[in-house]
Amino acid sequence: AKANAETNSNANASDLFIKEIKVSKGMTIKRFIPISRGRAHPINKFCSHIHVILADKNAEIQPATAKEVKEVEQKAEKKAAPKKATAKKETAKKAPAKKATAKKAPAKKTATKASNK
Repeated sequence: AKANAETNSNANASDLFIKEIKVSKGMTIKRFIPISRGRAHPINKFCSHIHVILADKNAEIQPATAKEVKEVEQKAEKKAAPKKATAKKETAKKAPAKKATAKKAPAKKTATKASNK
């Protein structure tokens, strides 16, 4: 991380310090080990993602995450925007919906033997 900051951001290595370190779950490699009688036991090999955030001692402290950035922006907008008068809207009461009545299918007429002759 220090080498990346030096090459990409032209930062001075002596002024950098670790601001935050996070370790999150990565992928899992699934393998099997053979045991007796032709069976196998599973083996899970876990991986991790390591996130290192560096900061400069001489620079202003900036928010580390996108969530913190949004919070700072929202606070700035609230201070800059004048307060508007909000009118309360009355909600109209809806009548309860009527249940649809199910129609019965017409009964089948049975044909008699006499009518078939």
